[in-house]
Amino acid sequence: MVPKILALDFDGVLCDGLLEYFQASWRTYCQIWNTDSQEPPEDIAPKFYRLRPVIETGWEMPVLVRALILEIPEEKILQDWSTVAKEIVESEQLNAANTGKKLDLNRDEWISSDLDSWLSLHRFYPGVIEQVNQILSENSTELFIVTTKEGRFAKQLLQQQGVQLPEDRIIGKECKRPKYQTLRQIIENLSEEAANLW
Repeated sequence: MVPKILALDFDGVLCDGLLEYFQASWRTYCQIWNTDSQEPPEDIAPKFYRLRPVIETGWEMPVLVRALILEIPEEKILQDWSTVAKEIVESEQLNAANTGKKLDLNRDEWISSDLDSWLSLHRFYPGVIEQVNQILSENSTELFIVTTKEGRFAKQLLQQQGVQLPEDRIIGKECKRPKYQTLRQIIENLSEEAANLW
């Protein structure tokens, strides 16, 4: 059975972006907390990779780095991330929106100054690009990418791999709504039943 609508997440489904997530988070962390060292402690990246699933939106990524630098136990982060993040934001007098903007600005600067190194930190899972291109060529399924990343970043990575999706088919955090609302909007826009969305 072929779905009428297929909505895929980007990071963790199509693309392994953990290396870039950490590097962008570390760069933003250094900017916010004015660190002397531009190199993270050795143990921070592996901890970040393990804890990445607690992150719901981009602004939390440098805050997770801060939690690790402050040596907040991983178990506490896993069990109660929203409280840990809130406490750090309040105690450090951060603004979530500004932190997210700094993260995006760091990515923009990185992409414009060294696109190749930024792209090199993303790895598409084996066979994914071929499958996406096959779905697009068969024209029987409406394909969407729904991501918490800025849509333009996902688009750039897909284009680098030769995947050409219309701009309105890559829906990133710029739409400013949770994924479940985005999925409902897709169903409504295409006048389809929810069961036809995979």
